[in-house]
Amino acid sequence: MTGVLVAPDKLEGTRTAAEAAVSIARGRRSGGSDGVELLPFADGGDGTAEVVVHAGGSARFSPVSGPFGSAITARWSAIGDTAVLEGAGAAGLRELRPTADAALHDGVGGSRRPLTGETEPAKAIETEDRA
Repeated sequence: MTGVLVAPDKLEGTRTAAEAAVSIARGRRSGGSDGVELLPFADGGDGTAEVVVHAGGSARFSPVSGPFGSAITARWSAIGDTAVLEGAGAAGLRELRPTADAALHDGVGGSRRPLTGETEPAKAIETEDRA
């Protein structure tokens, strides 16, 4: 039988990419598939840091300003000499309510400060009023 590559992205709100890969692989194996390989996937947003850790990287955390100026912890990861920022987490998207449409943008910039040695936060960017 031909091998199977299981490479899912997260299942929003239910399973991480790694958890989804394990569940799908379990189903394939119970159905008789041999040679099932797992390769959790992410599109650069929420879940990206975890996928890099699954691939052998290490999880890192940095304090940044959230979308409304409050302190949040941004998760990022490193593999070899490469840092991978998870933009969704750094921007504080988990902190936003569905009606919020403006945010401070120090989160993503703040996540890079430990990598670049910068000490000053990025300036806030105001969005146009969409009302």
